[in-house]
Amino acid sequence: MRHLNGIKINRLDFIPVHLGDLIYQEGPILTHFSSKDNPADHYLYRWTDSDSECNRWMVIRVTEKQLFDLLTRQLSLFHLVQHAPFAYFLDLDHALQAKQIYLTPVSEIPAEYFPTQDSVLEENQIEPYALELRSKLRYKIPFDLAIQKALAELLQEYDKVETIV
Repeated sequence: MRHLNGIKINRLDFIPVHLGDLIYQEGPILTHFSSKDNPADHYLYRWTDSDSECNRWMVIRVTEKQLFDLLTRQLSLFHLVQHAPFAYFLDLDHALQAKQIYLTPVSEIPAEYFPTQDSVLEENQIEPYALELRSKLRYKIPFDLAIQKALAELLQEYDKVETIV
């Protein structure tokens, strides 16, 4: 496996909860996790490398909106990784025990570990879980954005009232 220029850490800053595989080809390739303590925190685990002892996974945090945009082909995986501040790299043995964990700035990710620029999720490669997640998010994301817009409008009106008084 490639050498990583990053900080070796003892553990992740979240407890991962497996939610489902987005892409599976003879094994998971791209998997969705959340945080046990903060279920609204979403993470994508992307298989990047292996040797005889471990599989290496790149882990990035994503928002629900980014996840929805990935599932609807509005964003590529390349874009998500490129715009992440950092990535975790987990070397997991065959019993899924972490042997090494690195915190790596995106600028230090080896080119071989980066997704291709056209790495959108094709309909014929995603798993049923991804289709189900996309349907759930399709109704949730517009609702969340509508709430944000309504709150912003209320705050603007409040500022106007406060200025007059």
